[in-house]
Amino acid sequence: RENRTELHGDPYEKFLRQHVDNSVKNGNYEYCAKMMKKRKMTRPVCKPLNTFIHANKNDVVAVCLENSPIQNGTRISKNQFKVTTCKIRKELTDPHPVHFAGLVPGPVPAPEFMLD
Repeated sequence: RENRTELHGDPYEKFLRQHVDNSVKNGNYEYCAKMMKKRKMTRPVCKPLNTFIHANKNDVVAVCLENSPIQNGTRISKNQFKVTTCKIRKELTDPHPVHFAGLVPGPVPAPEFMLD
C-alpha cells in the first residue's frame, strides 16, 4: 500500500468530505439535513456535531501548509472562514428520523427538522 501523508489519502479525503463545502456562503437548517446525509454522516449512526467550512479546498489546505501547529496538530488560520455548525437537536429511540439544526448567526432560535 502507498504511504499516506497528512495532506493526501484517507484522512485528507475524509476531512474534505466531512468539513469543506464551497457551494454556499453559509448554511441554514435544511442545509444541515441535506449535507449530513449527502456526505454520509448519518449512517450507521448520526455524527452528533459537524462544522462545514464554506471555502475552496485550496484555501483550507493552505491553513495547514502555511501555519505552524499550536497544539495536537491544531493550526490557526490568519484569515476568517464562513462556517455552518450542524448538531443533533434530539436523540430518538428510533434512529430514523434524526433532527439537526444549523447554528447560524442571527436572533432566530434554531428550529428542528427531520431527515428522510
